[in-house]
Amino acid sequence: MRRARLLLLAAGCLGAAACSGPPDRTGVVSGRVTLGGAPLPGGRVHLKALSPDAQVMVTTAMIEPDGTYSCTEAPTGPVGVAVETESVKKLIQLWEGGAAACPFKHVPIPKRYADAASSGFGLEVRPGKQTYDIPLDR
Repeated sequence: MRRARLLLLAAGCLGAAACSGPPDRTGVVSGRVTLGGAPLPGGRVHLKALSPDAQVMVTTAMIEPDGTYSCTEAPTGPVGVAVETESVKKLIQLWEGGAAACPFKHVPIPKRYADAASSGFGLEVRPGKQTYDIPLDR
C-alpha cells in the first residue's frame, strides 16, 4: 500500500520539480474534482500553461479519495486544465493488499477531460493560493 502510493507520489513530484520556477512565477491551486456532483475518488489534475513565456509549463496533482487535489508550483497566467483517471488502474494493481484495500477507485470519465484543449476548463493562476473546483459531467 505504502509503496504504491509512494511510487505515484514520486512520479507527480518529479514532474512538478522538473518544472519549478521562481515563487512569483508560480501559484498553488487546490480544490475538489466531482463527477455528477460526487467526489472523484482518484486520478490526476494537470495544469498546462497557455502562455509560451511561462516559466513552468505543466504541473500535476493526485486526486485524493475525497476528490480533493492541490497543484503546487502551478504556472501563473492562463492555464488549461485536464483530468484523467486511467493512472488509478496502475496504482490499484500495485497497492499492497489489493483493490479492496486501496482507498483510490478507478472511475471512467469522458475522454474529453484528459486533454486541456478539449476539457472546457481553464483559469488564470495568480501567485499565492487559490481554489478551483472542477465539476465533471458524465
